Amino acid sequence: MIQRILVATDFSEDADRALAVAIHFGRRLKGTVDLVHVYDLPMTMTLSVAGAVAPAVPATDDMLNAYRQLGQRTDKVREAGVDCVATALGGDAAVQIVAQAQKVRADLVVMGRRGLSGLRRLLLGSVTERVLRTIGTPVLVIPPRP
Repeated sequence: MIQRILVATDFSEDADRALAVAIHFGRRLKGTVDLVHVYDLPMTMTLSVAGAVAPAVPATDDMLNAYRQLGQRTDKVREAGVDCVATALGGDAAVQIVAQAQKVRADLVVMGRRGLSGLRRLLLGSVTERVLRTIGTPVLVIPPRP
């Protein structure tokens, strides 16, 4: 039975459509929605006192905006009567989504499909495709509007 639904969001229209589907399932199945957003970590380095190099991750406007948008979507899920847990993670989106699904023991992952085009898609693939190739959890991909 589906009780834990993980929704990956990049705050796009496709991701919001995926969230709407997850809310529907969450309400019908009395489940919980785990909302996850993965942001890019800034590539900055600082020297520690001992001379070793350690990554530094200052809060950026993009990160602060992401937390605000994540909060808005969390409120939307809760207003629909569905329990919601929101998480923002830094790093590679596909890797973090798979890891978070495993961590929360998601029964289903719901994602929007965002098309990359040209050479970038050929070389990297989309986040959704990479998640599909590496996850052991069922994934429901919501196609874009025609």
